[in-house]
Amino acid sequence: MPIHLDVTSARDIAAAATTCADIEILINNAGAMLATPVLAENSEDMLRREMEVNVFGMLAMSRAPLGDLYADLVSVFTPSMRTVLGLGSRVEDVIAGPFSRHAGDPAAAAGFADLGTYLANDILMKVDIASMANGLEVRCPFLDRDVVDLALRMPTALRRGKGVLRTAFHDLVPASILARRKMGFGVPLTEWLRGSLRPLLEDAMSTLSARGLLESLEIRRLTSEHLSGAADHRDRLWLLLVLELWARRFL
Repeated sequence: MPIHLDVTSARDIAAAATTCADIEILINNAGAMLATPVLAENSEDMLRREMEVNVFGMLAMSRAPLGDLYADLVSVFTPSMRTVLGLGSRVEDVIAGPFSRHAGDPAAAAGFADLGTYLANDILMKVDIASMANGLEVRCPFLDRDVVDLALRMPTALRRGKGVLRTAFHDLVPASILARRKMGFGVPLTEWLRGSLRPLLEDAMSTLSARGLLESLEIRRLTSEHLSGAADHRDRLWLLLVLELWARRFL
């Protein structure tokens, strides 16, 4: 039976698709979602269009292997973009193992894929860089071996969401915190790259295009679409910007 979601904004659709465990829910409820008036926050029509396109795209892929669908959700560049740019790595290959070993439990497969990729190569690495740069020793209590062993022994359905944590700490954490919605650490890259960082972005993308490392026409297309407001390529352009700044320093 489909699990019905209360969707009032385009951001709710995005939040519903944040993990592979939510894919089935999203697909089952996409019709109801799109039938509901979706008004982007702050009247950002582009966000609304982007989220609607994402939902239809996921519906179109709903018959694809879940591993490929998960790879599409977590990838910054689409497969076609990676081909055009000349990027060699395939996200699908990296996460193929967990989805092969846990074919009957896609949520568990996504979790194990995250443990070996997103957690190790993104979140923990960023925390380590930021903390060491400021002379801090950071510890991650949720990665204590006993805690991880306990979590991995739990049924997948029990590990979804934060119900177990809320129950365990209900007498230690204020109710306002327990009931609070998830808060990320995102920064307004979209606006920065079109505003204060625009001169740096344009200069860096021009230099990166001239290097010949990646397809220059695709770099220019991504830059032009983002700056004109035709699309939001913030994550892609940020990676390309960091690549160019790294190249200036070390190549």
